[in-house]
Amino acid sequence: MSSPSSLSGGLTITEFTARTGVPEPVGRAYTFVWRVDGSYRYTLADQTFDEGYDAALGARRTLQVAPGFGSVVRDEASVAPGPPDGASPGLPLANAMTTVFRAVLADPAGATVVEETRDDQPVVVIDTPILKVTDPGPDRARLAVNPDTNLPVAVSFLVGDQPWEDIRVDNPAVDAPLGAENFVVPVPGGAQITPFDGGFRRVTSPAEATAAVGYAAAVPAYIPEGFKLSEVAVAAQAQSPGAINPDGTQAPAQVAEGVILLSYRRGFEQMVVTTRRGIDPISQRWTNPFGTVPGVEGRAIELESGRFEGVTVESVQAQPAVPHLWGDTEELVFTVSGILPPDELTRVANSLD
Repeated sequence: MSSPSSLSGGLTITEFTARTGVPEPVGRAYTFVWRVDGSYRYTLADQTFDEGYDAALGARRTLQVAPGFGSVVRDEASVAPGPPDGASPGLPLANAMTTVFRAVLADPAGATVVEETRDDQPVVVIDTPILKVTDPGPDRARLAVNPDTNLPVAVSFLVGDQPWEDIRVDNPAVDAPLGAENFVVPVPGGAQITPFDGGFRRVTSPAEATAAVGYAAAVPAYIPEGFKLSEVAVAAQAQSPGAINPDGTQAPAQVAEGVILLSYRRGFEQMVVTTRRGIDPISQRWTNPFGTVPGVEGRAIELESGRFEGVTVESVQAQPAVPHLWGDTEELVFTVSGILPPDELTRVANSLD
């Protein structure tokens, strides 16, 4: 089966006693649309929450309605199309699947794959340990996939053998025609609106990005099979998280100038290459643009070819970080990220021109 261009349907998210502390499960129903360019929208059935993102426009709007208190809207423009500068997709299904794939990449031997039957339909279930990032919090995840379509059926999170949260896909539809209007969240009258500008402008090509920032874009000669250049964006300035200090505090944000972001997609998967100028204002050197997570350490690799030959990069595959590598020279900081094996990310980095 060819890769679908979109997925839509319903989501039922159920939280259990281990998470809520109440005896009965708590369920919430959503509708959602998700397109391969990264655009999405998901809406709570009672209309108290609605979020939409249009990748082509770089626009995301989030609506929250509190009965008796009115509506609050966050209007984001010029959003970065990917990490480390763009926030992860808000779609719960996408986030849950990413959690599973990160865990499998970080510890392939810890995952098991079994065949089961659910609702009289065969499914393939990936069962994997996940990093426990909160206490209490889940330490296992199970992703069920339809083997005929390779599309998700459900994702379950557990604490040991106790259920924590289930995300179930209801009445899925593939390749439904979706236009820009499908990702627009209406603004109710009288809503309190908070604007935000991410600073990233879409351009048509790496050559246009080069002209915009004043240095040559780093374009990979090697691209993993099936990936194609989807978006190119530039920013005059962007901030990355500062490092976590030994005492647990966080250093000030790192400010970069002349950012180029190349987004490659293969179906719903994404790989991102970025370059930027700038240094940390306190240490006068760069730390990981993705930020640092206590207990998560990378592996040092020396690049063997390409524009950054001889540069030692840090490769991070541990949960809960986005799989990535990053390095810096006297002129630039560069990153390669995606839900890909470390040798693939390294091969991409070795091919940057």
